[in-house]
Amino acid sequence: MSKEQAKVVYIMSELVRVFFKMGINNIQVDIKNNALESTVELTGDVKLIPISKIAHLRESIHGARQLELEEYWKLAGGNLHSELDLVGALVDEAEVEHDGDTLRVRVIRKA
Repeated sequence: MSKEQAKVVYIMSELVRVFFKMGINNIQVDIKNNALESTVELTGDVKLIPISKIAHLRESIHGARQLELEEYWKLAGGNLHSELDLVGALVDEAEVEHDGDTLRVRVIRKA
């Protein structure tokens, strides 16, 4: 596995962990990878989820990649907030959509 693939696996696993912590159990994961970018998309069924949790998720993974953190991503640990911030620092774009029954998170990491 390449370093880039390892980062995509980390991003995916952190997002799955967040979904579980939010009480989302029916989770679909889709990963697309090519020479230009990697896309990780998660969707899950939600019934009652506070809008504040969705807003926090959206703010944390805003997709402002920080190249200076690229070499330190494995050292991350601690609480949910810092790990979500790290996911946000590893991706170039992020979308969070909630339609009442489904939560969809899509992040893109460019090569």
